[in-house]
Amino acid sequence: MKCGALIKSLTQEVYHHFVVGMDGSAASQIPFQTALAMRKAKGKLYVLHIEDINKNKYLSNTEKWSSISETCESYLAPMIPRHCYSLNAIMKSPNESTKSAFVNHVNSVEQAVFVCLGWHGRKGVKEDPTVLGSVADVSMKSCAHPVIICKKVPDFEKPQSYIICVDGDTQRGMWAFEAITALSRR
Repeated sequence: MKCGALIKSLTQEVYHHFVVGMDGSAASQIPFQTALAMRKAKGKLYVLHIEDINKNKYLSNTEKWSSISETCESYLAPMIPRHCYSLNAIMKSPNESTKSAFVNHVNSVEQAVFVCLGWHGRKGVKEDPTVLGSVADVSMKSCAHPVIICKKVPDFEKPQSYIICVDGDTQRGMWAFEAITALSRR
């Protein structure tokens, strides 16, 4: 029932808030740009990065949190007030996967948010182009908040189309319909 309450609050809120998963890849810029464009004037943007102490030494500079946060800050600071965005890195535990750490943190958010993720992450597109990246796939299945998977930055000057994926539960299908309807209103 938590999902229904969140969807209901999202559809009734004036301002839409977004959590964006950022891993420093070019693909993670797409959900960042999408959420920024869809965000209402007073809506909040939460940038979330999951750090893995064991993988940090193998990452390029652009994939490290210091670079990600600096890039986001320099982009956001002139555009929106500081109280309308936050930049957060969560250190995952050694026996926890990145996808579990991401979903657990997002599910702990009490505020109603939309979660924006890229089609894939640092590892790139899978061999089968119909397969999502692992964080996107697990988030879609496990997040208590609506998840928006972003393949390209929409041109918001043109009419938009949305695909709503629902399971067999009619109530959840209606919640998804209400959420996307509220989100798409201009």
